[in-house]
Amino acid sequence: MDSFQDFIELDEAFSRSNWVKSASVVLAANVRKHGANAISSTDTNEKLDRLAKQNNWLAGLLLLNLATTTSDRSILKGIKGGKR
Repeated sequence: MDSFQDFIELDEAFSRSNWVKSASVVLAANVRKHGANAISSTDTNEKLDRLAKQNNWLAGLLLLNLATTTSDRSILKGIKGGKR
């Protein structure tokens, strides 16, 4: 796994704005948190609920990545709350 410094250098190479960098760090932290919670859970239903939450955060992270790496900026406008 890449270090945090590698992640920052990669982001800077693509000239992503500060809000994208901040959002990706928050989203990634939530993905990890919900994954750790799912692992530590002993109840099957609770484990599934935590995995579902993790998947929601992961989807947001993937959408943000897609929106910032594609030349079609309509996705990025939708994330920021603009009209699509």
